[in-house]
Amino acid sequence: VKVEELRGKARRAIEGPERRGRPRVRSNPQQRHSIRRARAAARERGTGD
Repeated sequence: VKVEELRGKARRAIEGPERRGRPRVRSNPQQRHSIRRARAAARERGTGD
């Protein structure tokens, strides 16, 4: 997976709902898992949160 592509997806997954003024999506376990995975990847690279 390309780093830039992953970072973009991670940022959308993390920021998207808040920017649209909606609470985080909790009803979708798959989505929650991918958000956690994206955060972990960002932490490993030392970028993002």
